[in-house]
Amino acid sequence: YCKETIEQLKQAISVPESEVKPIFGICLGNQLLGIAAGGEAKKLPFGNRGQNQPVINHATGECYITSQNHGYHIDTTTLGDDYQELF
Repeated sequence: YCKETIEQLKQAISVPESEVKPIFGICLGNQLLGIAAGGEAKKLPFGNRGQNQPVINHATGECYITSQNHGYHIDTTTLGDDYQELF
């Protein structure tokens, strides 16, 4: 599924360092970026649904309150060493 989009994202995230632009994916966009980066999308047993869901920024330790509605995640252990988990 979404093979053409994933191929386009692979090209976008493999540009030379001088051409890098920030890319941010929300929900399905995050999953597609994760798959393009070599990660594996996995179904959550119950999903994250509702408002006031806390998330922690691993770079700063700050906690944010978010609303969420998703049933899949990217298994960060399947990403290459070039990637690190932010939230």
